[in-house]
Amino acid sequence: FGNRIYRRLRDAGYRVYPINPRESHIEGDPAYKRLTDLPEPPTVVDMVIPPRYALSTVQDALRAGASAIWFQPGAEDPAAIRWAREHGLDVVESCILVHHVRNPQGNGAA
Repeated sequence: FGNRIYRRLRDAGYRVYPINPRESHIEGDPAYKRLTDLPEPPTVVDMVIPPRYALSTVQDALRAGASAIWFQPGAEDPAAIRWAREHGLDVVESCILVHHVRNPQGNGAA
């Protein structure tokens, strides 16, 4: 499901960076092991991960400079959501494909 989201956002003109600690490339594009390895701060971090990794990923997102976290269905973790809000991150809990909008100037969805 993460690849589908990645392709859809990339093909719509968003600047997206795949994060995967086990892969060097996703869909032919360089993949990064951690959010803090990105070449620029992400604006939005789209979470397509098991909930047990959510809190550490949200903490990495804040360190990387993100301002918003988008939890895909199944990625939500109450502690991570609470932590994100307590630390000033905007939080969305919904499928990004349902809310997908064209934005050729989009920046840094990861």
